[in-house]
Amino acid sequence: GCLGFFVLARFWPDLLPVAWAVTAAVFSGFTVMLFKCVSLLILNPKLPRISPWFRWESYVVVGASGVVGLMQLHSMNVGLRTGEALVVVPVYYSVGILAQILTGALVFHELGGFTCTRQILLFWGGTGFLILCIVKLTQSKISTESKTDLHAEAESVDADDMKARKIIGSSDGVAALRQPLHRRTSSMGSAVSLASSYDPEAFPESFGEEPRLYMVSVAGPMGIA
Repeated sequence: GCLGFFVLARFWPDLLPVAWAVTAAVFSGFTVMLFKCVSLLILNPKLPRISPWFRWESYVVVGASGVVGLMQLHSMNVGLRTGEALVVVPVYYSVGILAQILTGALVFHELGGFTCTRQILLFWGGTGFLILCIVKLTQSKISTESKTDLHAEAESVDADDMKARKIIGSSDGVAALRQPLHRRTSSMGSAVSLASSYDPEAFPESFGEEPRLYMVSVAGPMGIA
C-alpha cells in the first residue's frame, strides 16, 4: 500500500506527503508491536528455566524495534516537511490506529475474543467513529492555530501602519516608511505559509536556519511533539 502511494506520487506530487504519512503510520504499527514484545521479554518471559536473553532472537527483536522506530521518525519528519500538517497529521493518526490494531490482531490474536457478529460490528464501528473524531479534532486544532497566527500577523501589520502614519511628516519619512512596508510584506508571506505549529516554518526564532525535527511515540499510544 505504501509503495502504491509513492508510485501515484510520481504522477500526482501532491500525494507525496500522504505517502510519507501512511508509511510512518504503518511503521508505528510495527514499532508498537515490537516494543510490546520487548516488554514481554523483560516482564513476562515464557521460559522459566532459561532466560530469553540467552537467545539471539531476543536481540534481533530489540534491534528491529529500534530500526523500525527510527524509520517511523524519519518518515513523519519528511511528511511534515513536504506537505501541510492539516493533511499529514490526521492521516498519520487514523492510519496508525488501524496499523496498530491489525498488527496486534495478527501477532497477539487480540481480536480473537469476539463471540458474535454484533461484537465485531460494535468494535469496528467504534474504531471508525474514533478515527473520524481524531481526524476532525486534529484538523480543527490546526485550523484554529492557523487563524490565530493570521490574526496576530494582521495586528502586527496594523501596528506598523500606525507607526508609518506618525512619521509621514518627518524629514526622513519616505526612508522610514520603506522598512515597515518591507516588514509588512514579509510578515504577510509568513502568515500565508504558516499552517500550524507542526509546520517546519513555525518558531523561526527558536530554530533559525537549522532543520526542525519532530518526535513521535514509538512505544505506546501515538503522539507527536
